[in-house]
Amino acid sequence: MHVNLKRHAALCLLPDPVQPFEGSVYEQVQTFNVAPGASLCLLDWVTHGRSARGENWSLTRWVGRNEIWAAEALNLSKPRLLVRDAIVLDGKERSAQLQTLPESMYKHAIVGTLILRGPLMKKVGEFFMSEFAALPRLGARDFRSAEARQKQAETPQSPIETWRATRLAQEQESSVLWSAASVRGCIVVKFGAATVEAGRHWIGSMLIQEGSLEKEFGEAAIMCIR
Repeated sequence: MHVNLKRHAALCLLPDPVQPFEGSVYEQVQTFNVAPGASLCLLDWVTHGRSARGENWSLTRWVGRNEIWAAEALNLSKPRLLVRDAIVLDGKERSAQLQTLPESMYKHAIVGTLILRGPLMKKVGEFFMSEFAALPRLGARDFRSAEARQKQAETPQSPIETWRATRLAQEQESSVLWSAASVRGCIVVKFGAATVEAGRHWIGSMLIQEGSLEKEFGEAAIMCIR
């Protein structure tokens, strides 16, 4: 798929995840040329297959590549590459030293990438970055006294703090792992979850909580992540 976004245009693409069947071979390339002032929200995610049929990353090969290009004008011969995100899942038999594909996925049933760029995506991008910065860090220690911790526990939480605490508990329960990074003016979010529904619920809860996509594009735009 090749998409040209002209000045001040916007595209919100939040489809259902790809579900590769056992033995399938699939390759997808999506290229977006983004003019100044244009906005893009792209979700690309893939599941482990049809769990009702016992599939667990039983595909032969799956390749997904997303490229975001920018230029002062879309007719320039050499636009500037902003992001090239590629995932290759190879289900072919491995050697004794290498993990099989299901083992290499670390019990994740779904993995995905969210790419955000442009003025309409500024708020939601900042939201993901701030929530990622607020994640508890491995090995972090709380050096406060017991009294200070108790005082904080008794302090009423704001709505966003209550939502965040609930989300963090759900992330732990559903083995959700995610990261967010700013790359050449784009926000790139990577995530994985132990079940397809857990992944859908996580990305949906993040986007619905922030709210700007539904406001700008309408409720139908987020139908597949509810």
